[in-house]
Amino acid sequence: MSDNDNIMTMNEACAFTHISKGYMYKLCHFRQIPHYKRGRLFFLKSELTEWMLANPVPTIESLTNKLINNGNGKIK
Repeated sequence: MSDNDNIMTMNEACAFTHISKGYMYKLCHFRQIPHYKRGRLFFLKSELTEWMLANPVPTIESLTNKLINNGNGKIK
């Protein structure tokens, strides 16, 4: 944990991610979001940020570049 990590409560994490409390509990239950449990649920802001940015949607430009660079007409 770095010095600039903020420990967030459930309500703070929901506000930060714009996820409803019910859905956040579901994500925690199925271990799909990083969290800590010590009587209640806690989150690290840096881990939530990393989780939110984990699956970027490629731009048309990046897809076109992949197509051109592959040379076989298929996007990998």
